[in-house]
Amino acid sequence: MTLAARAVDLLRAQASGCGRGVPERQSWKDTPSTYVVCARDRAVDPGLQRTMAARCTDVREWRTDHSPFVGQPRLVVGLLQELLASAF
Repeated sequence: MTLAARAVDLLRAQASGCGRGVPERQSWKDTPSTYVVCARDRAVDPGLQRTMAARCTDVREWRTDHSPFVGQPRLVVGLLQELLASAF
C-alpha cells in the first residue's frame, strides 16, 4: 500500500456542525503555540495560513504541500524534538 493510499484509508467523516461552535475560552491567548505554514499548499491558501498563524507565538514556513505529516515527516519530527527540548 502506498503512503498516499494509507493516508486516504485513515480519513473519516466529520460530524455535521463540527467547528461551528463558539468556545467559552480561547487557549491560544495564553498557551505558547507554533503554526507551520505550508507554502506549497493547494488546499488551504498559504496567505490564509499566514493570517491564521499571526495569532501564534511561533511561526514556521516550510516549502511543503498540504500535509507535511505525510510528505515530509522528518520535518515534523525535527520540529517536535525541538519544541520538546525547549520545554525542559
